[in-house]
Amino acid sequence: MKKVLSMLLMISLATFMSCKGEQGDTGPAGPAGQNGQNGQDGNANIKTFTTTVSSSNWVEILDDYSEAQVNVPIITSDIVNSGLVMVYMQSGSSWTAWPYAVAFDTYTEAFSFTFATGSVTLRDISNDNIPIEPTGPLRVIAATADGMVRYPDLDWYNYEAVMNALQLAD
Repeated sequence: MKKVLSMLLMISLATFMSCKGEQGDTGPAGPAGQNGQNGQDGNANIKTFTTTVSSSNWVEILDDYSEAQVNVPIITSDIVNSGLVMVYMQSGSSWTAWPYAVAFDTYTEAFSFTFATGSVTLRDISNDNIPIEPTGPLRVIAATADGMVRYPDLDWYNYEAVMNALQLAD
């Protein structure tokens, strides 16, 4: 008898729980969205920053070594920890990726950089004790690890290839 009562109780509960009430009235319409033109798809994982380096940015550290500190707000701690920072300096109509070195007849000039959250430090070392301390437009590209994954075969040292792949205006 207990089994029969238990079964009836379970069937009653199942029937009661599966019942639905009447559907309520439709609610008011939400606010209308704004219509506009769609913009170009971007990549939140890769950002660019352009500034100008002047002679006043450069500080002589040693006779053959100078540094220039540049504020670059696009460099986040996430990029410092696992991303990529590329520096390009414009000379005439071309852009050169850093680091690089130039061998002259009697000396060599080497350009490099380091980066931290919010800044890039440019370095110029010359074995003739007269660093060139380049000035002019500087472009920094900062990519998160996800941003780098989107472009696995991109030659980040080739400025033209980077600008084309990222569809950036020069």
